[in-house]
Amino acid sequence: MPINLFKHLANDEPIRQQLGLFYTMIESAEDCFYVANLDDGVRMVYVNAAAERHYGYSRDTIYSWHVSDWDPNFGVNDTQALVDRIKQEKNLIIQSKHRLRDGSVAPVEITINLFVDEANTNLAYGWFKNISRRLEMERQQHEAVENLLDLYDHAPCGYHSVDPDGVIVQINQTELDWLGYSREEVVGKKRMLDFYTEEGRKCAQELFPRFKRTGSVHDLEYEMVRRDIS
Repeated sequence: MPINLFKHLANDEPIRQQLGLFYTMIESAEDCFYVANLDDGVRMVYVNAAAERHYGYSRDTIYSWHVSDWDPNFGVNDTQALVDRIKQEKNLIIQSKHRLRDGSVAPVEITINLFVDEANTNLAYGWFKNISRRLEMERQQHEAVENLLDLYDHAPCGYHSVDPDGVIVQINQTELDWLGYSREEVVGKKRMLDFYTEEGRKCAQELFPRFKRTGSVHDLEYEMVRRDIS
């Protein structure tokens, strides 16, 4: 470790033992830990073994890096803005990217904490982790939701949901096409009663209280009126 954050405690044996345990825990952690010197262009001054594996470079190499060397989102001209933000917010979590030895760029989530040592050196420290798998899972989940919405929207039958007052809060594209209206014209503005014939409206008004009370009604037939009155 090129800097000693605790040199003023070196002669206190109990604290030295605790620091030794702390160091061992940091080194054996699966998540990546780092310390960077904000006063030296956000230069990396410590990484644990997990971070060394993450980057694929030796610590000697990593300790020569400034933030623009490992993070493509922060160029040399962006360094001071990053330092100012860390000094102002003191504790933050960001998502960014890291360059790895194999040439790939990995998305990462980084915790950043400000620490000022006894020499008044501004340091940033925290954890970071590769979130490639998480982002891929989120993408797949989003895609699955989109597929379900597409199935709902283009089902061979009409679907809609109403609030307690009977106002339509959701309706699929199939039913909109049947009625000849756009979603913007219907959702939150019209009730299903607005689309029934006079006879159907009377029946629905009688049955709606029972529907709200029991949660279901079955085997009902209604005639609906399209926008073109057909």
